[in-house]
Amino acid sequence: MTDTAMRRLPSAATLLLAQIRYQAKLLAGGRAVVIGVGLPVILLIASSTRQAHPSAADIAGYACFGLTLTAWNTYGVRLTLDEAVQARDRFFELYPGLRRWHARTKTQAPTETRTLVGRRRLGLEKLTDRLNTPVQGTGADGLKWAMAALHRQRDEAQGARVVAAIHDEILVECPIESVGRTTAWLEKYMVAGMAAIVGEAVPIVVETTTGKDWAGTPLKKEPV
Repeated sequence: MTDTAMRRLPSAATLLLAQIRYQAKLLAGGRAVVIGVGLPVILLIASSTRQAHPSAADIAGYACFGLTLTAWNTYGVRLTLDEAVQARDRFFELYPGLRRWHARTKTQAPTETRTLVGRRRLGLEKLTDRLNTPVQGTGADGLKWAMAALHRQRDEAQGARVVAAIHDEILVECPIESVGRTTAWLEKYMVAGMAAIVGEAVPIVVETTTGKDWAGTPLKKEPV
């Protein structure tokens, strides 16, 4: 990564503080909450840049820096930047098709991309946008399909309501006594949403968390 590119990156402390503030805004109580996380989306993490055409080294550097933050914030794993670089290199060794796709996209430099359902985005100049849009856009298509199905089949989980969709998560509130039924309902249609688009091309896994608030605080049994 170039020195100039490194100076443009926000500090880890700044990013962590922003995340804490965001999470704090989500806190609420009074009802049970089921959060579904799913969809086979590969995150291409890159910090924003003022350069119209950042170098491949810059893009790789941004991705590895983002990987260190994701490893710690999501999994509690500390990675040095060198370890993140090695992990990224090994990932592309394991999935050479993705490396070829990246190289092909960079060479062809298309300004139009489409998701798997044909939804298009025009005027793309940045490589990160051209790579990200078909992947994240297809994930968004699947999430929209799932939300539509949850609405159509809402009688299967009476008393439950979808209150938010955040990236690849769907947040549902429901009465505490119907947590199990609501969880099954959410998982069923989140899987079906992506399966309707990608079929059996990739495994689709949905993880759910239940809690008494939007932060996922575990439900506790009332004392007898």
